[in-house]
Amino acid sequence: MTKADIDKLEAIQKSFIRKINGISRDYQTALKQLNLYSLQRRRERYQIIQVWKMLEKLAPNKSSTDEQILNLQTDINHRRGRTCLSHNLARTPSYLLHAREQSINCFRVHLFNKLPKLIRNITNVSLDSIKKQLDKYKKTIE
Repeated sequence: MTKADIDKLEAIQKSFIRKINGISRDYQTALKQLNLYSLQRRRERYQIIQVWKMLEKLAPNKSSTDEQILNLQTDINHRRGRTCLSHNLARTPSYLLHAREQSINCFRVHLFNKLPKLIRNITNVSLDSIKKQLDKYKKTIE
């Protein structure tokens, strides 16, 4: 999905929100009042949850190629917490760079690894529980 496509979809949501009486005219404030996320934030949330599900073996951890399998870091550092290994983009040919950046092993893993250790280390809980923890964290950041 291109930036232009995202902007078009976001414009539809902005237009709809502006029509609601009693809601702020500022888009970000209105999203907070309605307890909603921007489309980009929702996409990121979904991708983080998908990585967590793959690591918890609740979703298939395989794509069209064996290269797409998510791998946990082999030596889990107790200071750093649970992280996933990602592709080294320095060795990627330029014509594949954009596609690789959007792949599971780059973009999604990058988002997951940026989470606080307490959220990344959550295991053996329900999907609703991880969603609640993730939402609680997302509300603290812009």
